Amino acid sequence: MKRKFTDDDILRFLFDEMEQIESESFLSALCSDEILWERYEYFQEIVEKTSGLSYEPSEYSCQKIMAYVKETSIAPETNPQKSPYLVGLKAPKLSTNVILMFVLALFGSITIIGSVYQMRKIQEVSTHTEIKVENPINLDWDDQELDNKIDHLQHELYNIRKVQ
Repeated sequence: MKRKFTDDDILRFLFDEMEQIESESFLSALCSDEILWERYEYFQEIVEKTSGLSYEPSEYSCQKIMAYVKETSIAPETNPQKSPYLVGLKAPKLSTNVILMFVLALFGSITIIGSVYQMRKIQEVSTHTEIKVENPINLDWDDQELDNKIDHLQHELYNIRKVQ
């Protein structure tokens, strides 16, 4: 079974991060697979072009970072009498997003709890409620045919309840 090599494998080969056996297998695949060879050449070109780049930040970048750190860092307390373990710590400030998320979570929880409570109440009422139809209710309608249908249904319902 031939192994399919990925772009990650190509990079591992270029940076000499493969074991000897895997490296030999990769070279064999590289010689027989034209698409793999094209990807290898592409990554090799990128590695060659970036090999001379400096990874040192410029003085301007360092100054910007230091100014940001100075602006956002917590100043140490000047009173040494306070607990030495908590020197420099201030109470955290809550952002608007954190407060909003808390309020939404609270309302969501209350809504869910209320819904569960309502469902349980409905279940309790429905399991304890019995409908007793001993005497059919007489309803008078203008339509005699409708009256007959209602009487018939009430009679059938009465018979069903009587059997149970």
